[in-house]
Amino acid sequence: MSAVKHFTLTEDEYAEVLDASKSTPYMVVGGSTGSSPQESVNLVWKRLAEKYGVVWDSIRPFGTDPRDLVATELPPKLGRAVNIVLAPVEGTPSYTFVEVEYDDGRSLKLGTWVTHKANDGLSCIRITAEDFAAAIAGEAVAK
Repeated sequence: MSAVKHFTLTEDEYAEVLDASKSTPYMVVGGSTGSSPQESVNLVWKRLAEKYGVVWDSIRPFGTDPRDLVATELPPKLGRAVNIVLAPVEGTPSYTFVEVEYDDGRSLKLGTWVTHKANDGLSCIRITAEDFAAAIAGEAVAK
């Protein structure tokens, strides 16, 4: 389940949204009609949603100030690398899977500890495509 994020637009951002939503006269030249007010305001919302880390078409008013908004928070992005965190199992030579840490400081439970090969000191962790899909959606859980 995705988290809901509260944020407040600046005066300039709010003015930009209002300006983009105004009807403006335009002339059809060469078969192109240009952007409609709806398309223009959608572009502004998409840019603002990226800035605030939310899903653009989930933005809703919050409270009485029209600049106060809530929206579904975007799931964490996978970076170029992640840390796989293992923890020793007390009283054994084994390790157990703990979590995946992302470069942005977030961490998720992901995958299943499978084996520990005592002879070479390596651990094996199985992470499936479904695990990654759940992590991207922010829904990863420990197994």
